Amino acid sequence: MNSNFSIITKPAKSRRIRSGYSILEILLVMAVLSTITALAVVFVGGSTDAARQTRLASDVATVNAAVKTYLTNGGSLGTAAKAGDVLASLKSQAAASQAKKLASLRGSMVDPRLAGVEITADGEPRAVWDNSKQRFVISTKGAGYKEFLIDQNAAVVAATQETRSMSLPLGTTDKWVWDFQDKPMTGNPPADIPVFNYAQNPAPAPYSGLVKLAAPGFTKASGEYPIDNFMPGMNMKVGLVRTNTPETAQMYYSINNGPWIAWNGTEMSIPWGRDTTVRAYSLPLNPDLYEQSDMSSVLYETISFSGTTSGLFANPKGDPGMITNLSKLVRNILGLLGAVLTGEKKPTFNWGDPAVASGFTKPNNLIFVGSAFDDIYPDQPFELGKLTYYNGSVYTGTLADRVDFEMDVSFSKPTAAEALVFSFELESTVNNNVNADADADYVYIPKVSTKFSTVIKGKTFYLVLSFGNNDLSNGFTTINTFHTHENKTATGAVYGRFTTTPPQG
Repeated sequence: MNSNFSIITKPAKSRRIRSGYSILEILLVMAVLSTITALAVVFVGGSTDAARQTRLASDVATVNAAVKTYLTNGGSLGTAAKAGDVLASLKSQAAASQAKKLASLRGSMVDPRLAGVEITADGEPRAVWDNSKQRFVISTKGAGYKEFLIDQNAAVVAATQETRSMSLPLGTTDKWVWDFQDKPMTGNPPADIPVFNYAQNPAPAPYSGLVKLAAPGFTKASGEYPIDNFMPGMNMKVGLVRTNTPETAQMYYSINNGPWIAWNGTEMSIPWGRDTTVRAYSLPLNPDLYEQSDMSSVLYETISFSGTTSGLFANPKGDPGMITNLSKLVRNILGLLGAVLTGEKKPTFNWGDPAVASGFTKPNNLIFVGSAFDDIYPDQPFELGKLTYYNGSVYTGTLADRVDFEMDVSFSKPTAAEALVFSFELESTVNNNVNADADADYVYIPKVSTKFSTVIKGKTFYLVLSFGNNDLSNGFTTINTFHTHENKTATGAVYGRFTTTPPQG
């Protein structure tokens, strides 16, 4: 609304001037404080740099040990040109075709989540791969890693398989650890050496090889479980099922590609999240008799939401002379039910009579454009769509001060459709032409939570709305307000959150 008011300022109260410190005293105090601050910065900065360099040296020593182990066990880094190539090789495992042939370590040499923070500018210490030395060295020049870290959010990726050198392959001919044949004797044996007829001795029974262990089982099968099992503080419990005798194998498990943990009989806690993968295998206690089992895995899932949104405005309320694009329709059904008032629903809402005499031709305007969302789990914020708000100048007595906003959600997972109605209050501010934010009119959501009509997986859900900044150069937002400057257009995001928590109050 285009209203101008004069600014009235109050005269400042007179104050008695008191005597204070002299300029010389103030300068002396500031000099002392500056000296103390400079010493503190140098001390803290030096300590931090020293700690960082110590950690880098320790990490480099650890990674170099993994490199040495990898090379000793048939790996090759002859073509590695940079640090990333080396880490990729260390995370690989021997090819499946070599699994029963290599007499050495066959798996990854480092945690698959190991990563490095790259740096190229000269000056700061970093770990640089020296191919001539086949090791990492610490330098202040060249491309390298200024630190190594474990990426907790790394995706679960199967290890790359590679063919490794077999300088000491396991036996395949005589079923011994390594194939061995005596050098054939040349010429005739001395006369004093007796010759035995081995054909008279019975042939030994064929060696059957190592016994492969069975993979562990799980006390809960893969599948979708109620959301309560995954809530914070209510983690689902899962145990391993032993498939080998205790004296033959130790079972290990890993959650979401995390570290391998020896199973001690205690149930593991499945963490909060949309889905969790648990893997397990059996490791032989006597590798001379038994072979490591295959990997077994399960996937535990809870409910997640996918679908699309759209929005409609309806049922405006306001001044007696209110003007909007949502007119009332009168229906008469066969003349039997009488007149029924029904409001139109539209994705665009206009209100107010433009102040044409002052040069303004457009009314106030709200437009909502929906969007798609995929695999959103409960209490995860996500974008429902975009709201565009034009704040025009209109005549008094023609304004709307409230309109219903219907958020239509079409779910593809789970299959459902919801028409969730919110009330948008339309606030027009008094303009003082001094501060654009203070003059901005705004949309206010007094009640941000609305209940689903459909019960999903035995739970009642609510949709919670909020506004979010999205390049609002002509306005600003709070959680439940959307402000637009006078005679400007602003576009921002409308966020949603599905929850089973009832609204307060």
